[in-house]
Amino acid sequence: MATTDDSSNYLNWPDSTDLLQSILSAEFVNLPSLELFPSQPMLPSAALPSDPSRNSLGLSLRDQHSPWLGGENVVQNLSQIINNTSTDITSEAENIGITSAFLDGCLHMFFTEFVPSFPVVHAPTFVFKDWTHPLLLNAIALGSLFVGKSDYASNVQDTEKSPKILEHQWRTWAAKETKIRALLGHYILDGQISEYSGRPTSQRHTTHTLPMASTDAAFQALNAGQWQRDHKPAFRQHAPFLRLFSSLFSDHMHIRHLGLPPSTFNISVILEGLKSLTTERYPAGLKPVGVPSHLDLARARSRLYPFISGNTIMSPAAQKTILMRWHAISANAIFNLGELCRSICGQFNIKQHIFGRQEEGSIDLETWKDTPQAHLAILHANNIHQLLREMPLMGVQTIHVPVAIFGAGLIYCAFMLAGITSIFIPDDINWESVLLIDLDADIQCSDDDLDIPVRRFLRDPLLHRNANMHLLYDMNFFCSTLKKLEQPWGVSANMYLILQQMLSLCSCS
Repeated sequence: MATTDDSSNYLNWPDSTDLLQSILSAEFVNLPSLELFPSQPMLPSAALPSDPSRNSLGLSLRDQHSPWLGGENVVQNLSQIINNTSTDITSEAENIGITSAFLDGCLHMFFTEFVPSFPVVHAPTFVFKDWTHPLLLNAIALGSLFVGKSDYASNVQDTEKSPKILEHQWRTWAAKETKIRALLGHYILDGQISEYSGRPTSQRHTTHTLPMASTDAAFQALNAGQWQRDHKPAFRQHAPFLRLFSSLFSDHMHIRHLGLPPSTFNISVILEGLKSLTTERYPAGLKPVGVPSHLDLARARSRLYPFISGNTIMSPAAQKTILMRWHAISANAIFNLGELCRSICGQFNIKQHIFGRQEEGSIDLETWKDTPQAHLAILHANNIHQLLREMPLMGVQTIHVPVAIFGAGLIYCAFMLAGITSIFIPDDINWESVLLIDLDADIQCSDDDLDIPVRRFLRDPLLHRNANMHLLYDMNFFCSTLKKLEQPWGVSANMYLILQQMLSLCSCS
């Protein structure tokens, strides 16, 4: 027999203790007989003959023509079914030890979670004794759907497990996590290959349903004990990447609401997914179904930016690496850096074997430098330079860094070849709002705009007075960093040579 709680003073419904006793008592089992026709006598159950011709409710085919007798038998059998069900419930309640606190929680969740969506019960005047037992059981059952049981807690948090069991769990988890990261890693590599080849990715990055990787701390744990402390089981219940990408393009959902683990690996996968969408280019005036516009992609990147910049769990080096990749992708979305590289190299007879698709376009740099797109690109390039100066040497050696440095260097060289060597740029840039500016429309500036200095920078001709950005000085830093990366990343050697040749042209002009 289950006992009632001593903490009845803390119950939402003080009579929950009496309700528990009522469920466990004979009063709850011996329900009153149901009577559909009070004026007619009810037949005792013993009087029901055992006839094969009778149906499942105990009525013979000939009896069903009598509305009085048939109705009484149906009600009597229904009453018996309810009594049997109540007996089963009472027996189950005794076996599992239901407490008054549990019933109180079920009723509380029934009134707070279910009733607001289906308001047919008046909570302020609720007294369980005034309710029929079937109605009470339904209320408890509905409320229990919102109450978690204690044995649902993850076994990872069980500190009493033996070291052997914990070690086995850690290795099992690590094997599964490694498989997930191996699959997700192919999307990162696919994005890198696409960037260098100049062609779309081989797979759609935004439609797969792979789960997210675990936190960096859990994956980097050196032993089972450390893994147990750092592993967050709640993150295993998160949404797949498909839903994450959908949230980035939705005005009614935020990525913070989806429980994204603070993992640099997960964010890298998301960034490559956004990058893959920018490579799906289409002719002017045509927009295939399902392909987001450039403004939609900018909004998605702006929603992701505060999650990266405001992340306090990632290491500073990892955060700067991710931000550098974010700026590189945003700059490439404004103007394809592969096309810019091929255009400059084609105009000045510089050989390059970095970007594929060797068709050469011609960009008028004198005209390009005065466009809002070029001005926004130089802001991204300047941020890459600032992040690069703050990063330790180990952080610079990650896979995303060389192409980010090279892309920023290309933008610098394009301005220098157009005769710009120093620029005055705004100090404070709110990237969340800047990315929402439509560069293809006339940029309006009003005193109400918080980002008015940036809007003016994008719209107006570049200012050289009081310049705080010196392109040649920053370019030398880009080149020296690429030179250091030649050993871990061989492509950096080719990038270094191309930028050096462009610099020599700038000094001659």
